[in-house]
Amino acid sequence: MPVDKTPRRSGAHPAGGSGGAGVSKALVGLILALLVGAAVILAIWLNQRGDEDPKAGGESSSSSSEGGSDKPVKTPKGLPEDASGLAFGEEGTPVLTLFEDFQCPGCGGFEAQYGKELNQLVDDGKLQVVYHPMTFLDDNIGTDHSVRATNAALCAADADAFRKYHDTVFANQPEREGDGWTDDELKGFGKDAGLKGQELKTFEKCVDEGTYADYARKSNEKAFEMGVTGTPSVFLNGERIDHTTEDFLSQVESAEPAQRSEASVK
Repeated sequence: MPVDKTPRRSGAHPAGGSGGAGVSKALVGLILALLVGAAVILAIWLNQRGDEDPKAGGESSSSSSEGGSDKPVKTPKGLPEDASGLAFGEEGTPVLTLFEDFQCPGCGGFEAQYGKELNQLVDDGKLQVVYHPMTFLDDNIGTDHSVRATNAALCAADADAFRKYHDTVFANQPEREGDGWTDDELKGFGKDAGLKGQELKTFEKCVDEGTYADYARKSNEKAFEMGVTGTPSVFLNGERIDHTTEDFLSQVESAEPAQRSEASVK
């Protein structure tokens, strides 16, 4: 704040002598010091306030706080932001929801036994399958294979190749739980799933960068919120179904079309 140093006439008269002039100079000096100090304090306060104010119109996308970061969670093309699953098949048909972890041996067995039949029902317009990837086995085993495999499958989803990639990963599941896959193997599965040219290059870059790793973790968290804590977990029209019974497939084939209220897991 600039100080006005223009001489002014005073309404009061000093008592005279050098003592009055000294007091006047000291008072002026004190006022100047106070004004300068106030200006410095104001400048510091405004600067701190500017640093603390968030930018207007912040990101509307969800964010991940894992590892102390607040980066937005990237959503694969055409998938729901809340990570509630990847749906394939006609609406107005029975809905089968599958909760699977790529490292889960039981999930591998389920896919080996029923995968082709379920794919055929989807392709024939008789069933809708919702895949809901989970990654909790990473924590249980102490690996990152589930997250990396799910990330790769979501990268394939960008090229409309999720189902083929999903089936390829399970077909190449290691015999021993926890052995997992290398990044080179995960990228190689992209070729096996039919990706080539620029789509393959984009897919490989997505795998290398872990583009959808946070979305994979979010999918796992969403499953927990829905009350699912193990894999494979299978729901038909929103109701849990025992996939180990001999008549599992016939139950799926004979199910009534799902009503809108039945499509979600209960």
